[in-house]
Amino acid sequence: MDTTILVLAILFLILLVVGAIGRQSKKGLPESQAQPNVIVRTAEARPATSSAGNRLFYKKLAGITFKNQDGSSRQKVIQHCRVGEELVLVLEPTNPYDADAIKVCRANGEQLGYWPADGRMADSLRTGWTYRATVDRLYPFVDDYGRRKPGVGVVLQVEVLTMSRRTEERKKKAKT
Repeated sequence: MDTTILVLAILFLILLVVGAIGRQSKKGLPESQAQPNVIVRTAEARPATSSAGNRLFYKKLAGITFKNQDGSSRQKVIQHCRVGEELVLVLEPTNPYDADAIKVCRANGEQLGYWPADGRMADSLRTGWTYRATVDRLYPFVDDYGRRKPGVGVVLQVEVLTMSRRTEERKKKAKT
């Protein structure tokens, strides 16, 4: 009986490892399997500062598979986006699910999705930080379990343009 339990435990562990490897290999689809207008780029190619010396960071959009309030498809909006396109971050304090919600829209107002909920970006925007958000890459959408789904995901490149006055003053004091 003890050997049976041991064998079953080993088989279970093998299945877990094989499943994890399978999910990891599906996440990075080769460019040949990518959809039109989808650029696959590795994280290593991303710069940490802009040409102006400003800090850059990257964030995947959330809510890209839902419809907008006007019934339009976010996926159809995303299909018209281009790498390098400048986007607008819009605070949405009346959002019934998250008072810190930030819509991510094209210049014409079409919504692509939401900034992932963490509260920090909303606080930064409210206290005067300014950012330039652009489309860094479009990629074949993969769910949280590593399964490819129809659609395209978006990674934003966000450049810090200005910090709040209080943060700028604190930085100046630290330098002196």
